[in-house]
Amino acid sequence: MMLIPTIVLCVLFVTLASIHVYWAFGGRWGWDSAIPTRDGEPLFEPGRFQTLLARRLYRSRSIVDTAKWYVGDYCDFYITGNR
Repeated sequence: MMLIPTIVLCVLFVTLASIHVYWAFGGRWGWDSAIPTRDGEPLFEPGRFQTLLARRLYRSRSIVDTAKWYVGDYCDFYITGNR
């Protein structure tokens, strides 16, 4: 597999996860851009649980991508003999 796209994806998902932790504990930077509004009122207000759940999903995705890259290289080598 390709190392550079894996690193880029992992950095992206870890960054998104970090922003969600910031929001879950009261941060407001970027909040206006992330929450849709109608007539100046937010359409929903996610709670701490929902925000931390989104963080967990982003973090899990970065772990899966990293594991897929790491294990995938070894599996390809042992199954096909190709590097």
